[in-house]
Amino acid sequence: DVTVSAGEVQVEATSSVGPVTYDIGEPITETGTYTRYFQAPPSPTTFALNKTSTFAGTVNSITLKVAQSAYRINSAPQYSNGVVVDANKIAIVWSTVRVDGVYDRLCVRWSTLGDNKTWIPSTDNYAGENSDFGIGSQIIAVVPTNRENLVFTDAGVYSMQFTGELGNAYAFDLIGGGAGLTSPGAVVAHAGRVFWLGADDNFYIYQGSMAQIIECPLRRDMVDNIAVGQDAKINATVQAAFSEIRFCYADSRDGNEVSRALVFNWAENKWYNDTELRTDRIGTSIFRELIGFGDDGYIYYHDLGNTANGNALTTSLKTGFYDADDGNNLTLLRRFLPDFDDQVGDILMYVITRDRSPGTETTFGPYIITPTTTEILLRIMARQFALMFVTDIAGTENRFGRFGMDLDITGARR
Repeated sequence: DVTVSAGEVQVEATSSVGPVTYDIGEPITETGTYTRYFQAPPSPTTFALNKTSTFAGTVNSITLKVAQSAYRINSAPQYSNGVVVDANKIAIVWSTVRVDGVYDRLCVRWSTLGDNKTWIPSTDNYAGENSDFGIGSQIIAVVPTNRENLVFTDAGVYSMQFTGELGNAYAFDLIGGGAGLTSPGAVVAHAGRVFWLGADDNFYIYQGSMAQIIECPLRRDMVDNIAVGQDAKINATVQAAFSEIRFCYADSRDGNEVSRALVFNWAENKWYNDTELRTDRIGTSIFRELIGFGDDGYIYYHDLGNTANGNALTTSLKTGFYDADDGNNLTLLRRFLPDFDDQVGDILMYVITRDRSPGTETTFGPYIITPTTTEILLRIMARQFALMFVTDIAGTENRFGRFGMDLDITGARR
């Protein structure tokens, strides 16, 4: 709060570097209440009000607060498609403005080490830029890993390795021609591995040598049904507790929002599909539990407890269809031997049969599997059959083991 009858007063901050004194805003020449937002200079030493010799007035009720505000870093690029900080404490941006002021969709720029305010390259700092990416028309994402950064274009992927040399901080090498990224969120790094969905609809893994395709038997279903024009919504998250990477996408059978997922278990090298009414997820890293963002406006914890906020957590798992002799013989299913661990509550099992693929399906059941059930006697004959397990009671939980079945190949044909 300032009263002024003559002269003026200037708000200042002083840095020990130089030392240099910085003016904060314009001089105050009139009575009033003033607020000044400013970014502290390097190594600040004093905050002061400096009056002219002609100043007559009063200054009262001074407060200094840390403001939750963003400030423009003048030497940084004016705009970029993304920013990360790597293991070397260097800020990296991409699809950005080059040092010469020209916007370049294939440009990566970085600050000097430990200082996000220095972006102009010189021989005595680590700042720099690179636009020499021959494969692709734009950079989609830059992903820091334990030992290097990966630069993804829409048609390839490059290794970005820190050299430690002033004026030449990073070296770049192509590690995956044709393995470009489909969307900024379709990549995740965990424990030295990087997983992503490529622009060619293949799934990839990088473990320190070259990009490799992960064969996915469910890929065709995703490719045939992914919603047109919704590729940018594809996102990947890691769930380390289950050794899983989840690729979520918008399926045209459901609409234009993220609704389904393909899940890869890297420990077992297996895939499965899932319904996924979450527009995005935060993987297990900062937060212990997976966090999902629903299309209903709510935010959800995942895999926390065994209920849906106190209500039944309905689950359904269906196997593929079994057959004998490539489906040429009829199979008699006589007995099912359950193998569940940590089972709480009942599990409902259904047997689904059909005579040919594709064909009309017939469902038998439910057969109730309690925690003490040792066998379920059956007498079901079909050329092909599948099993489906359902839980719909609050508090139910279980872990699948290696269940068994007694089957007879009848020799009969239809």
